[in-house]
Amino acid sequence: MKRTVVLAMVLARGLAAQTAPAKLAVHGLEPGISQTELRGRVTKLGGHLSCRPSVADARLAECSASLSRSPDHRLWSLRASLVNDVAAIVIVGASMPAADLDQLKDRWTDTLGRPNLRQEPGVNSFEWRATNRTLRLSAHPAGADRDVSISVVDRTALNALAKAP
Repeated sequence: MKRTVVLAMVLARGLAAQTAPAKLAVHGLEPGISQTELRGRVTKLGGHLSCRPSVADARLAECSASLSRSPDHRLWSLRASLVNDVAAIVIVGASMPAADLDQLKDRWTDTLGRPNLRQEPGVNSFEWRATNRTLRLSAHPAGADRDVSISVVDRTALNALAKAP
């Protein structure tokens, strides 16, 4: 009986890991949320979201903010591309020591699995994919630190552009 319970717990834990998609987000900022929700999250991180509608296509808007109260106490910059008032692409950037970059990459690798690595002169990019989302961590040297850019793309939100306005 004891073995059956343990086996059931192991199977349930494995099933939960398979059905719960990995959350590809940075400081709670993620694509797929409304502009209103993005604005609220940015405000909690000490920023003010400023958005401009596209002149070429009324479905699009570009937003930006500086985040002064992030959990890691860094000043992050945010850019987001909205499609029909939903964040489709979220990009955050900051400068950090190489050791902090390695810890960030290792934490995501532990959570999301081994990333695809892309190396170009002076830039390393690590990419994870999960359920219609892609997270890319890119870094290049900036003196003693690394300039880091993290983008999260929601393909479902981008697919809305395929439909006629």
